[in-house]
Amino acid sequence: VKRVASRNPLEGPVVLSDFLRPDVFLNALRQQTARALKISIDSLHLVSSFEPHLLDGSSAPLPVSVQNLILEGCVFDTKHMVLSEGQRNSPLVSVLPPLTIAWMCRDTTPQRAISTAKSQAGVSMPIYVGLSREQLIGEVVLNTDSKQQRILNAAALFLTESAT
Repeated sequence: VKRVASRNPLEGPVVLSDFLRPDVFLNALRQQTARALKISIDSLHLVSSFEPHLLDGSSAPLPVSVQNLILEGCVFDTKHMVLSEGQRNSPLVSVLPPLTIAWMCRDTTPQRAISTAKSQAGVSMPIYVGLSREQLIGEVVLNTDSKQQRILNAAALFLTESAT
């Protein structure tokens, strides 16, 4: 209620699992960004970064910080800000630090993962509602130390740990 009553409901971090239809929220964000940039909706793609200051400015008018995303299939290296191979004693799932996402023009920002990390590959990570992987709501590209290993491990992001 406080978020809706405020002048800018996207000012603080957003928990996508709080939305009844998180895919509709992402599409509405895409539409608003297209209006703000005065470009077609088809010329936008979703860009992500763990460094929110990299997505500020006129090319990303509506950046949103998303928190409580659950990661499965690898671990997040907070020192290098990349996905990496888990150890034997690593938990099966872990919560990512806040991830900033923004719809940006493909022509001006061709990369989909923005980071200050040097020479890291990007891997497309699906975002599912629950661990059952039945409802896909979108995908983001995150930096990783081994794109092939993330694909082989079927690494993915989830909104909740429930099976729904």
